[in-house]
Amino acid sequence: MMTYMFKEADARAFDDWYRNPDNRMTIERENRLMFDMIQPARGEHVLGIGCDTGQRLFKFLEKGLTVTGLDPSQAMIDAAETNLGNRVDLHLGNPEALPFDDNSFNISVLINTLEFCIDYRSALEEAARVTKDRLFIGLWNKFAIKDVWLQIKAMFPHTPVTAVSLYTSGEIKRHLKSVLGKVPIEWKTIGQPGEGADNLFGELIDQCTFLQRCPFGTFMGISVILVPTFRLRPLDLEAENAHEVMAGAI
Repeated sequence: MMTYMFKEADARAFDDWYRNPDNRMTIERENRLMFDMIQPARGEHVLGIGCDTGQRLFKFLEKGLTVTGLDPSQAMIDAAETNLGNRVDLHLGNPEALPFDDNSFNISVLINTLEFCIDYRSALEEAARVTKDRLFIGLWNKFAIKDVWLQIKAMFPHTPVTAVSLYTSGEIKRHLKSVLGKVPIEWKTIGQPGEGADNLFGELIDQCTFLQRCPFGTFMGISVILVPTFRLRPLDLEAENAHEVMAGAI
């Protein structure tokens, strides 16, 4: 379940924020971080968990992926249908109890979804269950020095502040490891302290691997490579004739 159910006014506000030219660079930087970390390939199937009005799904369509989106808000799903038409398979559903079979998707992405989940751990576990290859989790960073709440209120002006929970990379990684074991996990941030309003400077910072490891960036990306695990059990086999020599043996 969610801490807040988005309404039509929230969907309109999100679309307005996303289409505002002043926010284009922020969106492009977040998308670039995501695609660099998960490296989606044409023909793969991606699930957007908490897809909002579907705006972020356009980039996956442009790259030739099959796209499915899910959101718990009917208002968001209605807006996504308007924005995307029949190019995306859209579902109304709960991120904490996904209506999909195990290993249904190559990639799942959750961008600013966990912040609105009552039980973010269940949402992570469900995302891992339905995904075969890679996860991407995009979050507002709890340790951000720049005022992350300004962006939150710009995107969701009607949403109560109490409905939003912020997390650290450590919190997310610890739970992922407790569920998935020793899988490859990587985290990076963008929107570093001191950037100011210079978008070009921000882009240059994004190209610096060292600065992307700064724990104080506004937006944090976490990628997970899902490694299948198997429980091995020895087989007890009996030879029909213990003294029989195999053909060709010396």
